[in-house]
Parts: sequence; C-alpha cells; structure tokens
Amino acid sequence: MGPWMQVERLDDPVALALAPWQTLDDPDVPLPSALRAALFDVPEDLAAPDDAPPPRLYALLDAARVVGIVERLEASGLPHRCLFTGSALEAFADTAPWLVELTPDSPLLRGLFTTTERADGLAEQEAGILIRSRATLEDLHRHLRRFTRLRDPEGNWFLFRYWSPPISTGLLAMGNVEHVDAFVAPLFPSGPAALSLICPSRTGVTILSRRVGTEGPNAVPRLTQPVVAHLRQLRREAAFEEVIEISLRHATLAPGWTDREMAAHLRTHRDSWFGMGFWQKDHLAKLCCWEAMLGPDFVERYDHGEIARPLRTSGEAWIAVERITRHLDGTPQPGIVARSEDL
Repeated sequence: MGPWMQVERLDDPVALALAPWQTLDDPDVPLPSALRAALFDVPEDLAAPDDAPPPRLYALLDAARVVGIVERLEASGLPHRCLFTGSALEAFADTAPWLVELTPDSPLLRGLFTTTERADGLAEQEAGILIRSRATLEDLHRHLRRFTRLRDPEGNWFLFRYWSPPISTGLLAMGNVEHVDAFVAPLFPSGPAALSLICPSRTGVTILSRRVGTEGPNAVPRLTQPVVAHLRQLRREAAFEEVIEISLRHATLAPGWTDREMAAHLRTHRDSWFGMGFWQKDHLAKLCCWEAMLGPDFVERYDHGEIARPLRTSGEAWIAVERITRHLDGTPQPGIVARSEDL
C-alpha cells in the first residue's frame, strides 16, 4: 500500500482566551483562525459536486475522560448517540464513546478548546476527536461502530479506544507507516463517505485525511504484532509526557529555561533513557527533575561525569537511580550492591 494519508499539524496550542466573565456561548470570543479553517473550511478530500450536502462537524467524546459528559450532551440539545448499544450501553454509558453533531456556535465546541482552569473547559482532558464528514449522524455512527472492538491474531477481542490518546494522538497518524498502514486505512473511507479527523492534544492539533484519488479498503483491521509494538511504544511516550508535566510542576528550573523549552529538551532524552532501561514513572520523574534543575545534560556533564558512571555500571535501573540519589545527597553508597557482571 502506497502513501495514502495526508497529515497536517497546527503546532501551537489552540486554547481559547476567555475572560473570567465570558461564557462559552459568547459570540465575541471567536475560535483561532487556523482552528476555524480546519473545522469549517472545505478541504480537498471532502470536495464534492455542488448539489452534495455540506460537510458536517462531529465530535467523538470519551465519557471515561470527562466526568458528566453524558449529562452535558443531554443539556446541549445537540444530536448525539453512543457508539455502544444494548447491554453494553446500559453497563458502560458513563465510560463509553459518544458521537455528537456540533454547530459552529456550540458552547460544547468552544469547551473542547477552553482550558480546564475554567470549570466548563475540557482542553487539557483530551476529551476526544473531531470529525468532518458529509455523512449523516446515523451513517457515521454505523461506520465508527465497526472499529470499537478488534481481534488479535489469536482471535481474542479487544476494546479499541481510537478516540483517546495515545491512539488518537499517535497511532492514527501512522497511516503511511509500514505494517500500520493497512490497520489504520479502513477507518478512512473514500468517496461520498470520506471523512477527516481533527485530533487535539496538549501540544497542538493533528488533521488526518485520505489523499484524493486513493481508495479505502472495506475491511475491519486486526491487531498484529507490529501494531501492538507501536501501541506499546506510544503508551510509554504518553506516560513520559505525564512525567514531564509532573516534574515541571515540582522542579525549580535551571536559570534561563522556560517550562516549554525544558519540556522539549526532556523529550530529546526520552529514547536514550528508555534504552537504558528506565521505564518506571518514579525513576523517569527523578531523571526529569534532575535534568530540569541541574541540566542541561546533567548525566554527562554534572560533577565531571560522576553521574554517568552509575548509569553505565549499575545494570538495574533502580540501582542506578539510588546511586545517583546518594551521590547528589553526598552520602556514602556501601549499601548498594551490584551484581559482579554489572561492574
């Protein structure tokens, strides 16, 4: 399968700037222009004859991430349906995905891009994804339901939460990646049912669509080992983002650094720390805090390389972290016993 996915990115966060006295239905607070274009301009992949209905805007929201979203949908008066039906809906309505058709002036739409510093803001919760399509609510609901459960190569069923990170913010954008392309492609039909996904994250917005002239397969994807491996890596990366956020809240940054600059710098160390065997959040949090306070590149540079030695010789990640902690505290380290093969 050749390259079929088109990926665009709005790199800056797109949170709305509302004054304390303004409400989400205030017409004097417009959406940022780049975001408005992504949501309401007609892209090439959705171009159609003049007699075709205009593209509609939907949101697929995760009730598991937003407390009270079901009640909020009921109060909105907007057409909406849960992707779960029957007994699954009765049992899991409060943690299920909900599809809702939005209007340009919808307070719910504004809420998705409003900071959670306000009680009605949802931006940092990464509540779900937005969808542009000419399909009706019923037709889109029918299409999206096909992907809520997937089989692995052994025939086991898994819930596929493609409306939530790290799938919405990572895996879905890998449509042109070998071994993942055939997995993602069925979600993006061609022809009159074509759709584009707008996937907000804490660092920006990714817009995904099928390239004009490519045909979408009519199949339900299966979880394969390469896809599972990518998912595992994406979950680790998502966990690292949480660690960065927590670390920056508690660490006093080295002089001359901003939170945003330090977050970007910490990401450059992520894969090398993973490669050293640091997977646990508490270990990564310590490394991030030390880097933020003592950096940049404190492992290689601090105290003439004395920090790097435990990383090279300790073997176990917890031993390395304990040795660095003791070194920074200035305490002796006889209690840490490494295996002979680690020395």
